[in-house]
Amino acid sequence: MIKCWICGEKANSEEHKFKASDIKRNYGKKFEAYYISETPKSIKSYKDKNLKFTKVICQNCNNNLTRPHDDAYDNFVKYCETNFNKLNDLKLIDFKEIYGDDWKDQKINLFRYFAKQAGCKIVTSDFPSNTEELANFIKGSEQIESLTLKFELKVFVKDIHEYFNKTHKYVHLFNGPTLYFGKNENELNFGGWLSYNWITTNWVYSKSISSKKRINFQKQYEKLYIKDVDNYQESFKNCKNPQSIITYIEYGKLNSQEKRIDHFKEMII
Repeated sequence: MIKCWICGEKANSEEHKFKASDIKRNYGKKFEAYYISETPKSIKSYKDKNLKFTKVICQNCNNNLTRPHDDAYDNFVKYCETNFNKLNDLKLIDFKEIYGDDWKDQKINLFRYFAKQAGCKIVTSDFPSNTEELANFIKGSEQIESLTLKFELKVFVKDIHEYFNKTHKYVHLFNGPTLYFGKNENELNFGGWLSYNWITTNWVYSKSISSKKRINFQKQYEKLYIKDVDNYQESFKNCKNPQSIITYIEYGKLNSQEKRIDHFKEMII
C-alpha cells in the first residue's frame, strides 16, 4: 500500500500537476489541447491522466486539508493574470494587495500550495527523498527552513499568449522537470518550477538553504524577477514550431542541467 506522503494514510487521490480550476476556467471541462512534456500529448479533459500525479496523497489531504491552500493559489494567479502591467512596473508582489488584511495567513497558505506541488514532484521522481518538513508545513507548521521560492515574470510569455490567441485558445501551463542535486543525503536538494501564463514560481527543497534565503512570512512584499524579450530574441529566431517556442520560453538560457543547477543554487546560497 502506498501511503499519503503528507499524513501517512492510504494514498487514494490523484493531485493535478496544474490546478484543475486553471484548466476549467480557461478551457472548460472538455476540450482539444496538448500537454507538452517530453513529447506533445493530446488531452481532451481536465481529468486526463497526463495532467495528474499518480496516487501519492489521500483524498482528505487533497480535498480538505489543503483546500485553503488551493484557494490562496487561485486568488494569486487571478491577480497576476489581471495585473501584468503593475507587476512589470513594480517588480514586486504585494501580498496585502492580493489578499487584504489577512495577507499573512494567506501568504502562508499560498506557499503551502507550492509545498504540496513540490512534495508530489519529489515523491514521484526517481530520487531518494524525505518530505517530512514539507508535510509538517502543510499540516500547520508556520515556519519551514527547507523550502524557498522565487517568483518570475516572463514578459515574453505575454507576447506569445496574445499571438497564439489570435487563432485559437491558448493558456500557458508548464510544470518544469524535477532536478536533484547534491552529493549525499546531507546535501539533499530538489528544484523545479510551475508556470501559469507569465508568472513562474521556482521552488527549491533543500537542507542547505542559507538563513538569508529562507522564507519570511512577515514580509508583505516579495521580489519579482523580470525576464523580458531581450532574454529570448536571438534564440527565439531558431524556434521552428510551437513546441520549441514553449520549451524555449520556459528554459531560456537554462538549456543544460548544469545551468539549471546553478540557477537553483543561487536560490539557496
